[in-house]
Amino acid sequence: MFTALKHSFVESDEGFSIEIHWRDRIIYRRKERTLIVGGEMMIYLKERYGLSENKHGFVICLESINHWERPYDHEPIDDSTRESIVHDIKRALKFIDTVCETNRAPSIDKLNRRYRAYKNR
Repeated sequence: MFTALKHSFVESDEGFSIEIHWRDRIIYRRKERTLIVGGEMMIYLKERYGLSENKHGFVICLESINHWERPYDHEPIDDSTRESIVHDIKRALKFIDTVCETNRAPSIDKLNRRYRAYKNR
């Protein structure tokens, strides 16, 4: 069961909460642990995505889910935990009628190759 304390803060009776913080991050809390999840707020246009109306959305950058904040920052987040966190966030965002997707950020090598190709045009 979810409770929306305000449109940007959702709490679950399963022991976690999310808070949309600015346009580029979600603060995810589970028990005493906190995680800053990077991403980007989006507007999903009904015509482009086949929705009944335009909706707010958030694209989660999976690479940002790699460690908890202090004092648990020495604990890496494995794939199973990452999947669980993403699942929790998607359900909480759905509760406040917000679309959620995931995306992998391009690697630094890929970004450097793009930059060099652009620079050498």
